[in-house]
Amino acid sequence: MRRAAFRFGFVLTVLVMFPFPLGYLPNTERLAGLVQQPIRWGVSALAALLGLGDPVQRMTGSGDTLFNYLAALLFVLTAFACALAWTAVSRAEQYDRLARGLRIALRCWVGCVLFHYGVAKLIEMQFRTPPAWILDQRVGDKSPMGLMWTFMGHSRAYTFGVGFAECLGSVLLFWRRTATLGALVLAIVMTNVVAMNFCYDVPVKLFSIELLVALLAIAGPDLRRILVAALGHATREAPPPPRGSRRFERMRGIVRFAFLALMAINGFRASAFLDRVVPPETELDGTWDAIGDPRWARLMIDTGLAVIRTPSDQRAVYRVRVDPRSKSIELEAPLRTGLLHYELRDRDHLVVRGTIGETWYEVTLVRAAPWLLETRGFHWIQEEPFNR
Repeated sequence: MRRAAFRFGFVLTVLVMFPFPLGYLPNTERLAGLVQQPIRWGVSALAALLGLGDPVQRMTGSGDTLFNYLAALLFVLTAFACALAWTAVSRAEQYDRLARGLRIALRCWVGCVLFHYGVAKLIEMQFRTPPAWILDQRVGDKSPMGLMWTFMGHSRAYTFGVGFAECLGSVLLFWRRTATLGALVLAIVMTNVVAMNFCYDVPVKLFSIELLVALLAIAGPDLRRILVAALGHATREAPPPPRGSRRFERMRGIVRFAFLALMAINGFRASAFLDRVVPPETELDGTWDAIGDPRWARLMIDTGLAVIRTPSDQRAVYRVRVDPRSKSIELEAPLRTGLLHYELRDRDHLVVRGTIGETWYEVTLVRAAPWLLETRGFHWIQEEPFNR
């Protein structure tokens, strides 16, 4: 039964990782999509068999789509069939070498994936500081995921710490002597991630569980010894990791260096992408309250977007481009555009004139007071809780 379970787990793990490292190597995304085409065909066939119709296969930002769950079911069924066939034809008694190879592959896969997530937190790509229109929302109007994204983005120290732990644990996975330590560090982080994904309805539940199980599998060979030692009992000295020939070890070092270089390159590419897509700050960024205009209550400009809130709490969202030379504000939305000219009388007083759609506006605005969430700060000593 142990050998049959290993065969099932081996095939399932290979399918979950597939087509790694394609898709992680620079400029291999298209090739990765091509080699995954048989999986798409299989999912479509499984969906038709179950009477579910053809699931949506385009990228939506969610990892918990019907396609993802059907793919997971397809992997389980395929692994079960392959394990049966493998058991029928195999006479092998032990799979030590195959298990070591699978553990190495898992270390590389998890290391690359979680290093990418860690860098995204370090450079403020995954959880950004809440912009003005997010701070202007009522808490009760937010989705559970939006609430989590806001409190994660609010604390740069917490987000940076989580990102640093993900990067540190990922790097530790690439050395045999530190792989278990790296897996335990990441398992602690991923346990928290899985809990938040479930508790705040973040649609990465399936993938985060896969990563957590992979980390437990990496640490698995040493977990019993660690537990025994933690309980205060003596443990046997760990056997030295098997080593190959000098040529093999040299190749192992080259591959390790290549993967570390790959992770660094992907981190640099993510940072460069963020610089391209996030527009620079402008002199109008912030929150402005309208004075004496019944159609506008508040104007918020931040990170390339402008949100106009009416007194009835209706919100119009536009892509915005502020040109300080011509003193103009260009607004763009799917169904309407606008061009406003502005006069910044001083830091806190603004007048805008122009048209949005076919409507003319001339609005005087004053900069809104800072949000308590931004100004409260950190306090070592508090005589009473400050909880609003």
